[in-house]
Amino acid sequence: MAGTSRTTDYSLGTYELPDEGEISSEEWERYQQEFEPFRGQKRVWIIFRVDDSETETLLSYLNTIGRQIDIYKQKGAFVCLYDLS
Repeated sequence: MAGTSRTTDYSLGTYELPDEGEISSEEWERYQQEFEPFRGQKRVWIIFRVDDSETETLLSYLNTIGRQIDIYKQKGAFVCLYDLS
């Protein structure tokens, strides 16, 4: 419904992952803080713009804090459904 908002809807914002393939300790800390509110949630959708090595690093982290339920890929973007409970 247009104009309505549910309290369970969130947006983390947009982040540019580093080109060099490594995520700094400061970035890891920021990611961990950003995902903290979603811990305990059974359904968390995460959207990625591209599929590259940095994204795989972030997905590896997500797999340590939760379980990937589903993934849907299209050229230039993909979305993952995670259980973080």
